[in-house]
Amino acid sequence: MSDSGDTGAAGAVISGRLGSIKKEYFQYIHENIEKIDSNIPVFYAQVFSAIESKFPDIRDEDHDRFFDDITYQILRKSKKNSDPAYFEKVIQQALRFRRKKAGRRTIETFLGINKLRNNQIKEALTLLEKYALKDAVIGVLVAYCYYRLIEEDRRTNPDAYNGPRPGEMELRSRQLLLELSRIQPKIGDHSFLRGEDAEWVNQIFWFMIHQAHTWLPSHRWFLRIALEKAKKEGSIQKRDEVLKISAEVYSDDLFFLRELFSFYLQNHDGQGAASTVLQMMQQHPKALEPAYYGIKLSFLSGKKDMYYRFRKLAIVRGMPEYLLGLFDASQALLSGNRAEGLLSFKDLKMKYDSLEYLVSLLSYVAEDFFSDDEKVVRSARKVYLNALDGYCLGIIRRKDA
Repeated sequence: MSDSGDTGAAGAVISGRLGSIKKEYFQYIHENIEKIDSNIPVFYAQVFSAIESKFPDIRDEDHDRFFDDITYQILRKSKKNSDPAYFEKVIQQALRFRRKKAGRRTIETFLGINKLRNNQIKEALTLLEKYALKDAVIGVLVAYCYYRLIEEDRRTNPDAYNGPRPGEMELRSRQLLLELSRIQPKIGDHSFLRGEDAEWVNQIFWFMIHQAHTWLPSHRWFLRIALEKAKKEGSIQKRDEVLKISAEVYSDDLFFLRELFSFYLQNHDGQGAASTVLQMMQQHPKALEPAYYGIKLSFLSGKKDMYYRFRKLAIVRGMPEYLLGLFDASQALLSGNRAEGLLSFKDLKMKYDSLEYLVSLLSYVAEDFFSDDEKVVRSARKVYLNALDGYCLGIIRRKDA
């Protein structure tokens, strides 16, 4: 089968037809779950045959998602879903008909989240614990499971909560969070979570991140992974919240200050970006990186006085001469002085052979600065500054280290 699939209007038609058929199957499962349970293999074979005949060119990811959704619906509706043997039987059939076979984790994670949403916490733990240290979000959910069991533990072991030492379930939750901070797993692919499930998982994640920060304030990883999650969600509000907390609590951490600077630039907040550069300069009085960000800000704002102020700071802090040359040429070109900028680039190529490729690339891109099309100009400036970032920051960070 082709893995490329359809795009555009044809893809939208296929997606719509798949959605319609999925609804029909969901209705059938709802009305006939006992019949399906009596012969799971036959039902999956019928679904497979129908999809293959109606959608011969279906993409692998759409094919597997369809089967995953059918599996989730069966496990939700069946009265046997708490029976390990039944669960294993359904999983094996689902994996048999998936094109990509690494689906067990996805199915178990989905079902575990479903159990947790229905307050079946111990059943959720059985499904999710094995993945706790492989995926940051799942790890946080497992810590939440332990957190939810604190009240039950308090009722059954009241004496354990009378002293200063936390009870067993609180300890388990804290210990798992500590282990997550030590191992630092990435955030996995949760595209199988949609609608209310995705929203609910996000709410629990943010609740436990705040709890982790309260319990373990010196562990910066929680805010780092929270920042990554906010970016994946595309949540400006959450990203802003995490960055403001981190800039206050970890005011000397360049990682968070860089992220805050980038956030302000993306949101066209020059004042916020300038205040972040000032904070960097105060916290890292010998570092080159804050001076570079000041120079970059001057390029974006078009303020020559700002450029020369930060250029002077860069010299004092030991910025390499060839980088200063790149900055001078860039300042001229970005200010509209084509002849001056290109002459500076010519001098740089004569003095530094290693800069020949970079300078040629930047010169080529800079030609579009003088286009009559404003979109072309904006695009060229963005490409130019990204290329300058890519080259300069690597050198600057190595020198600062």
